[in-house]
Amino acid sequence: MRKTVVLVLLALVMVLSALPQEMTSEGIYKKAEELFYNGNYMEAADMAEKVLQDGALGSKANILMGRVYMALENYDKAIEFYDKGIQAADKSRDTVNIAWAYNNIGVIYKMKGNYQKALDYYQKALIIDEAFNLKYGMAREYNNIANIYYILGNKKFAQLFYRKALWANQEINHIEGLGIAYNNLASYHYNDDNYTKAIEYLNYAIKYDAQLPYKGNLADDYQNLGIIYETMGDYDQARENYLKSLDINLKIGVFSKILQNYENLSFLYEKKKDYPKAIDYREKMIEVDRKAGFMRIYRDQEHLKRLNEKLNQ
Repeated sequence: MRKTVVLVLLALVMVLSALPQEMTSEGIYKKAEELFYNGNYMEAADMAEKVLQDGALGSKANILMGRVYMALENYDKAIEFYDKGIQAADKSRDTVNIAWAYNNIGVIYKMKGNYQKALDYYQKALIIDEAFNLKYGMAREYNNIANIYYILGNKKFAQLFYRKALWANQEINHIEGLGIAYNNLASYHYNDDNYTKAIEYLNYAIKYDAQLPYKGNLADDYQNLGIIYETMGDYDQARENYLKSLDINLKIGVFSKILQNYENLSFLYEKKKDYPKAIDYREKMIEVDRKAGFMRIYRDQEHLKRLNEKLNQ
């Protein structure tokens, strides 16, 4: 099956004991955000709950809660918090976070396969971004709208919006946005079977993502390079890039990203009929599933069973 190029618990009382007693609401929110980026989703939720009713931070805290539940694949709960975030942001005329929440709801509908509804929410976000000249949001929405058009088979509009995203990010010299734009252009050319161009754009993405303090996007770049090389039949290059991605994600500690790396390596070795190594990585996946509480543990266990059957044939 052709792979898709990607367009990453301590007890609460222990966390609280490590925090200064006089921590401000802003400090609590920043700590929650830090926990989220490090993949400690439930700890992040516990921390964000403390400022949900804060007048200045309520919109951001609700949106962060939405991101937590989105990462845990509880999409209905995520939308519930995004809606609360929109309501709180509307009261304070926080247009940046209203657009961000609309965008993230669009992402959820994309993940659920409801592409028209996803496009509707991206366009709602874009209307706000363009009305208030929010360049960062415009660049983000252009990328996401391009992804939907590509899925719907409208390659002309997809390429147009990918280019608009790139130009918008170049205009504001947004390093992270440039990495994302080049990654998405790589995905576009990969899906068009132009692997040379896809690799060229991914190398541009690596150039920009390597400059970021948070290396999660860089890990995605290496993973995508691995997917392209695997598609081309160059398994050594694929393995090398998958391992680069895994090394970064293990340092970051985001369970969902580590899981993707293990899965890619397991499938790669299964394709090579090296079942012991495929089994080893699938077992690592199940261990991550248990730690993170992912529901996919059941299908991973079934796949492990099939791999053992192949090994014993």
